[in-house]
Amino acid sequence: DSNVGERERFLARVAVREVMHPDVETIAPDHGVEVAVGILLEEKIGCLPVVEDDRIVGLISETDLLAYLAHLLGSHERRRALPELRA
Repeated sequence: DSNVGERERFLARVAVREVMHPDVETIAPDHGVEVAVGILLEEKIGCLPVVEDDRIVGLISETDLLAYLAHLLGSHERRRALPELRA
């Protein structure tokens, strides 16, 4: 399909800076999980950069929070341990 080829060529020329959202919400690593949940819900975003000393040290996502909730509820066996639960 020629439309597919045109779209692929167009997207190959578009830089991320042209479509990114420059005003990024962040959170510090020592904030509570409830703060992260509140920001994700309020801003309607799925991922939050974790920043310490003006440096990204990680990301917290909806999936991370759901996995942690499932662990707390004992309703889901994870294939890999959550970082804070590793021995």
